[in-house]
Amino acid sequence: METKEQLVKVVKEWVTMDNEIRKHQRIVREMKINQKNVSQNLMKTMKQNEIECFDINNGSLVYKKNKVKKPINKNILYSILNDYFKGDVEHVEELGKYIMDNRQEVIKETIHRKIDK
Repeated sequence: METKEQLVKVVKEWVTMDNEIRKHQRIVREMKINQKNVSQNLMKTMKQNEIECFDINNGSLVYKKNKVKKPINKNILYSILNDYFKGDVEHVEELGKYIMDNRQEVIKETIHRKIDK
């Protein structure tokens, strides 16, 4: 940035964009809530009537069931290790601490706006 005026202009532009983004995010959030409710009703109907697919104008709506693994947090990790080592607390603590201490760390840089209330 070469001058103070340019810096002020860029900051004002950033704040304007941030305000627009927040407004649109609020709208999208409400739409996602509505879509989730409609999806639940639609899935219930499709499941009850054994309908796997609806053909629509630009594609199809497909009912699909997936098994998804839950993320591992510290409590789950220690619980699984405790089961594996059959209650050997020393091994559980040692391995759990090693895994938690040696997780990869990533540095993310962002600009965050704090709004005064």
